Amino acid sequence: MTECLGLVMDGHAIKQSKIIRVLGVLFNRDLTWNSHLHGNPDDPAEKGLLKSLSSTLAAVARLPNCPLRSKKMFLTATFNSKLYYGIETWGSLPEGLIRHLQCLQNQAAKLIYKTRSLTVKEKLHLLNWLPV
Repeated sequence: MTECLGLVMDGHAIKQSKIIRVLGVLFNRDLTWNSHLHGNPDDPAEKGLLKSLSSTLAAVARLPNCPLRSKKMFLTATFNSKLYYGIETWGSLPEGLIRHLQCLQNQAAKLIYKTRSLTVKEKLHLLNWLPV
């Protein structure tokens, strides 16, 4: 792989990027999902999917008196939209990373349905959420 590819267009040098964002998905030059999941180490603003989902869960956990219906709407809109966007790509992830995404989704379901009488699978079914 060429580390530094020099391109010039109309007299302007075009800088090669290690990571690019396309429709909200981070791609690195190796075409692995590490950048999308863990963020861009060169840009702290690009925190990655895992950290973003964890932050969303932490915010909802700090709202103990929030009605069940509101939690469901909020997590479906903010959490699952991020999780499901690009879900076709997760098939190429190592099993450990898929398990990590599923654990985060399970935590989201547990935040909504706190009862221990339901399994996580039953909670996901009640929420109409597709498991990762």
